[in-house]
Amino acid sequence: MKVISSWLWTIQRWVPASLALLFLPLLFSGCTCSSRQSPLAQKTVVKVDSRELSVKDFADRLVHQLKELDALTVKDEQNLARAKEQVVRDFIVQSIAELWAAEEGLIVRREDLDAEVDRVRASYPDDLSFRRALAEESLTFEDWRQLLRSKIIHRLISEHLQRELEPPSDAEKRAYYQNHPERFQQPDQVRIRQIVLASESDARAVLDELQRGASFTDLAERFSVAPEAGAGGEVGWVERGTLEVFDRSFSLNPRQRSDILQSPYGYHIIEVQERRRSGTRSYDEVQQEIFLALMENREQAAYSSWLEDQARRRKVFRDDELIHSLIVETRSY
Repeated sequence: MKVISSWLWTIQRWVPASLALLFLPLLFSGCTCSSRQSPLAQKTVVKVDSRELSVKDFADRLVHQLKELDALTVKDEQNLARAKEQVVRDFIVQSIAELWAAEEGLIVRREDLDAEVDRVRASYPDDLSFRRALAEESLTFEDWRQLLRSKIIHRLISEHLQRELEPPSDAEKRAYYQNHPERFQQPDQVRIRQIVLASESDARAVLDELQRGASFTDLAERFSVAPEAGAGGEVGWVERGTLEVFDRSFSLNPRQRSDILQSPYGYHIIEVQERRRSGTRSYDEVQQEIFLALMENREQAAYSSWLEDQARRRKVFRDDELIHSLIVETRSY
């Protein structure tokens, strides 16, 4: 596909202090026209079998790709070229996934998509917060819904590929353990629980109760102001340097309890439950971790192989001359 050299597609970018406002005009023969009404806006930039990406849609995706960058970074030719190539790759991968799913009869049912939409929206405190998050990403609700649908399709592909994978043998797992000793080094650790009080007088009263034999778990649930209060004060395993106040617990033995320790978070009473000395974790301890690492490697290799095979089967077209003609202008106001 030839690109008429006198046509220049321009993304103009206004960059105020905290927000980038972007729009896409088309310059043709010295006149500025509306990009969304121009015939060039509908020209095909990338095509995978029957799926096409127009100039307008390519520009919209490029805007989204660049929206977090400052004006100087956007103007850098290498950064712009990388962003364009990312848009092309993302469209090709998305198209391959959609086409393969359709051929395999893998359909994202409306009720499944609605359930996923509801699950994500429920993670926001209210609908206004959810809508604000979409606005910050420059996404309409329908755009976001389609992205969610694409993620579900990729999940179906992943599940399909996983079913064909052989689990690693014990010999493979042991070889991985021997060949990656650095992954299984363990620093000094202590498993602790704590009660955190807002005042020293409250901490003193709780410490008195503990010394009279009261339950640490019960007092943590009733009086601690720390997030883990509901779990009886259970913090779990910590390393040196996690928090300065926790470092004090490394001087204690298992089942020993600290005096009152002050930190910016309040007044702590810490109890050490277990200790782990630094060293190499045993093979039995890390078997599951090794299994997951090897399976992840298999899944990545299977996906790369699948994607390469699918790309060879498809008719992929890209208009590099037209892609190159897309430039970015930055204007501050």
